[in-house]
Amino acid sequence: ALIVDDEEEIVRTVGDIVRTLGHDYRSAGDIETARVHLEQERYDYLILDMNIPVAPDRLTRRRENGRNFVATIRSMDGLATLPIIAITGHARGESDFILSGMRAGGMAFTQYVQKAIDGDKLDMAIREALARPTEFLDAAEAAAAGPDPPKMTRDSKRRPFECGELVFYPNRVELCGVKIL
Repeated sequence: ALIVDDEEEIVRTVGDIVRTLGHDYRSAGDIETARVHLEQERYDYLILDMNIPVAPDRLTRRRENGRNFVATIRSMDGLATLPIIAITGHARGESDFILSGMRAGGMAFTQYVQKAIDGDKLDMAIREALARPTEFLDAAEAAAAGPDPPKMTRDSKRRPFECGELVFYPNRVELCGVKIL
């Protein structure tokens, strides 16, 4: 795993959870360092704090940095379907944040976990991200490589979800593999 967060305590906590699953990890405290790691090594999944500085010498942390980085990752060779677990401490506007992530490149991130990190929730998010069905991965790759789907008009027929399906679980609802409720 690659853990991208500029708070050392969060990296230690998340790293401990990753290790309990038997996984190794590297960490990066900014986007620039994370990009270098992604270019040099292959990772099975990424845990990304959405409020992250762009470079080690920058103090500005904002949610948009994380969103922009997700778009960059999706355009990188071989990373269109890398499972990304987004973490953030911003509780307000959560549904807008999730929807904007889903719109970015068809499926920007796979899972979403709110800070303060709940070990059980992160554990489940990692397991679910790694267990995504291959048909979703194929759809995500096609969405990342192909043109935008045609715009809906009043006269056009409604289509089923092109990136996956809407699934109702006892404790959540997922749309195209992303927890939305």
